[in-house]
Amino acid sequence: MPVKSLRIRLLAAAAIVVSLVLLVAGGALVVLFERNVVRSIDIELDAHLDQLASVLGRDENGRLTVDNELADPRFRRPYGGRYWQVSSDAGVVLRSRSLWDALLQIDDTPAPGQAVSRRQLPGPDRQVLYAAVRSVILDEAPRGPKDEHYVLVAAMDRAEIDDINAKFGGDILPALGVFALLLIAAAWAQVSVGLAPLEKLRTELESVRLGETRRLDTDVPSELEPLVAETNRLLDAQETALIKARARAGDLAHGLKTPLTALSVLAEGLRAEGQQGLAQDIENHLKGLGRHVERELARSRIAAGAQISHRALLDQTVSGLVKTISKLPRGDGIDWCIDSPAGLTAAVDDADLAEILGNLLDNARKWARSMVTLTAHRRGREIEILVEDDGPGIPVADRSRVLNRGIRLDERVPGSGLGLTIAKEIVEAYHGQLELGGSEAGGLLVSLILPAPDKPF
Repeated sequence: MPVKSLRIRLLAAAAIVVSLVLLVAGGALVVLFERNVVRSIDIELDAHLDQLASVLGRDENGRLTVDNELADPRFRRPYGGRYWQVSSDAGVVLRSRSLWDALLQIDDTPAPGQAVSRRQLPGPDRQVLYAAVRSVILDEAPRGPKDEHYVLVAAMDRAEIDDINAKFGGDILPALGVFALLLIAAAWAQVSVGLAPLEKLRTELESVRLGETRRLDTDVPSELEPLVAETNRLLDAQETALIKARARAGDLAHGLKTPLTALSVLAEGLRAEGQQGLAQDIENHLKGLGRHVERELARSRIAAGAQISHRALLDQTVSGLVKTISKLPRGDGIDWCIDSPAGLTAAVDDADLAEILGNLLDNARKWARSMVTLTAHRRGREIEILVEDDGPGIPVADRSRVLNRGIRLDERVPGSGLGLTIAKEIVEAYHGQLELGGSEAGGLLVSLILPAPDKPF
C-alpha cells in the first residue's frame, strides 16, 4: 500500500473514531446537563414549597390564608410560568394568581411526612407543568375538630426546561465541531510524524533503485530495524547473485573460445587438404554456434545487469569507445564528431552502455565514408542519443529486418549480424527505445532513448 494511501486511510479512520467519540460525548453531556437542570429546578420548587408552607396562616374565622405573597413575581402574573396551589380533601383552598381560573388536578397525593413527589401536570393555557407536590398538616383550627391535611403544589412550565436543554444542545454542537477539527488536525500531525520513518524508507528505496545508494540507512526506529536489516540482506544477496551470473557468463565465453578456435583451425586444415565442402559446412556451423553463444551470453548479462539501477557517465564511455574503435580498420580515417555535455548520465550499467554504443559506433565505422556523428542530450527523465554516419544507409523496407538476430545485408562486411540486435535487447531491458532512420547525410541514423537518473552525479 502506498504511504500516501496509508496516511489517507489512517486519517479517515481517525476522523471516524473522533466523530463517534464526540457524538457519544455530546450525547452524554446533553444528558448530564438535563439532569443538572432538573436537579436545579427541583431545588427551586422545593424552596417555593418551603416558602409557601411558611406563609400559610388562618384568619379570625379559621380560614386558611397566605400571610405574604411568594417572592417570585411570576406567581402574580397570569400564566407567568410559576404556579402554586393549596388543596385539601374538600378541594382547592388557595392558588396563585398566575393560575388565573385554572385548577391543578392532583391524584395520588403523598402522605404527610413523605418525600416531595415530582410529576407532570396539565396546566393553564395548554401548558405542561413540572410540579413538586408535598402533603402537610397544619395545627387544628380554632373551631376545627382535628388537625387538617393539605396538599401543597409548586410548579413551573415544562417548556422552560426544554428550551434550556435545546439552547445547550445548540451551543454544544459548534463546540464539538471545533473539537473535532482540532482532534483531526492532531491526528493528522500524529500520523505524519508516525509515518515519517516510512516515508524516509521509501525515499531510500527509490535511491537504491536509481543507483544513488547501495544500501538502506540503518539509523531508523527500532520497529523498522528488522525490515531494514532484511532488505539490506536481500540487496546483498541480489548483488552477489548478479556478480556470480556475470562471472559465469564470462567463464562460459572463455570456455567456449578455445574449442571454437580449435574447430576453426580444423576447418582450415580440411580446406588445405582439398575438402572444401566439408570445411565450408564446418565453418557455417561454427558461425551459427558463435552467433548463438554470443547472443545467449549477451542476454544473460543483460538480464543480470538490468535488474538493479546504475549510473554511467556518457562522455567518458563515448571517448573511450572512440579511442578504441579508431584503431580498428578504417577507424583512423573517419572524422568522429562527438557532442555530449559533460556530466550527462544514463541510468544503465557502464558495461551495458559500452556494449550499446560500442555496437552502434562500430557499425557506423564499417559503413561510414568519412564521418560519424554522435549527439546526446537530456530530455526530461530520458537521455536521447543520436548516432549517424554518411554511409549508404539502410532502405526503409530493411530497417526492421536488420534488427532480427544474425541478419546481415552485406556478407562481405565482417561481423556476426548481432550488433544491432544485442544493442536493441539491452536498450529494451532498461525500458528504452532504439529506432533506425535516415540521416541528412544519406547514411543511417540510430535514435536511442535511455532512462536518466533523477539526480546527476
